[in-house]
Amino acid sequence: MVGKPYGFPCLDLTWAVTMCGVLNQALPSAVAGIHAARGGIRLTKGVDMKQLITAVLTLAFATSMAFAQDQDWYHDREARYQGDQWRGQIFADVRSDLDHIWSARGAGEKENTRLDKTKGELTTMQADLDQGRFDNGLLNDVIDSIKKSADDQRLSPRDREVLSDDLARLHDYQVNHNHWK
Repeated sequence: MVGKPYGFPCLDLTWAVTMCGVLNQALPSAVAGIHAARGGIRLTKGVDMKQLITAVLTLAFATSMAFAQDQDWYHDREARYQGDQWRGQIFADVRSDLDHIWSARGAGEKENTRLDKTKGELTTMQADLDQGRFDNGLLNDVIDSIKKSADDQRLSPRDREVLSDDLARLHDYQVNHNHWK
């Protein structure tokens, strides 16, 4: 028997559908009476509010933990670039930045192909750097690829800033690599 729905307003129907899906996966028995509806989320009678509140709090905690881990990555990255020690690992560090920034975002197939090629080039360049070799043409290819990512409006401003910083460091390396040995 379906009872009268209780409404919880939200910003849009897409958000409501997403939240219902997340909650249904997290605690299916607690959210059996939750449905997305225009204007918010609707609850039918018989929904156990204690379980619902537990589900919402669990989701909030998981979200805050993911945010904290993301903030830790940015902090760790800033620490990684303190001083001059980053120069010997520049290509590995830029690759790490690309891995992190694009790991949570769905790049298209064409973009994934470009990123995979760029990551391979960065790996090759790091191995060359470790052996005292340098390929300026390959570095230009990497710079061009990262510029495309840095200009991608689907990325957050902070991630675009990270990639712009990587570009500045790559240009700095390109100009000064002979003096950094």
